[in-house]
Amino acid sequence: MVNVRAQRASRVELFPAGTGLALVGAVLMIVGACGPWIGRTLFESKSGIALGGDGWLVVACATAALLPLVLPSPKSTLKGFLAVALAVGAAYVCWIHYQEANDDGFNVVWGLELSAMGSGLLLLAGFRLLKR
Repeated sequence: MVNVRAQRASRVELFPAGTGLALVGAVLMIVGACGPWIGRTLFESKSGIALGGDGWLVVACATAALLPLVLPSPKSTLKGFLAVALAVGAAYVCWIHYQEANDDGFNVVWGLELSAMGSGLLLLAGFRLLKR
C-alpha cells in the first residue's frame, strides 16, 4: 500500500500543476501557426508559416516550451521560467503581426488569434509552475 502512494507521489512530481495547461497552450500555438494569419478574405489569407517564417518562430517557442515539460527535471521553477519566457516571445510575434495587419488594412484570421490564445495559456501555465 505504501509503495502505491509513493509511486503516485512521484508521478505528481514528474508532472507538476500547470503542465496540462501548458501542453494545451503549446498545441494551440502550433495549430494556429499552421493556420491563416492575415488576409483580405478567408481564401486570400496567408498562414503564419508562409509569412517570412514568423509562424516558425511560434512553432519553435511552443516546441521549446514542451521539451522541459515532458522531460523529467528536478525543478518546476525552471520549467515555469522557460514557459513564461517562450510564451512572451511568441505573444510578441503575434502582437507585431496583429498591429501590421491593422495598419495595412488586412483582416486578422483565426490562426493568428489561436496562436495568441495558446501563448496566453502557456503564459498562465508558466506562472502556475513558478508559483509552485
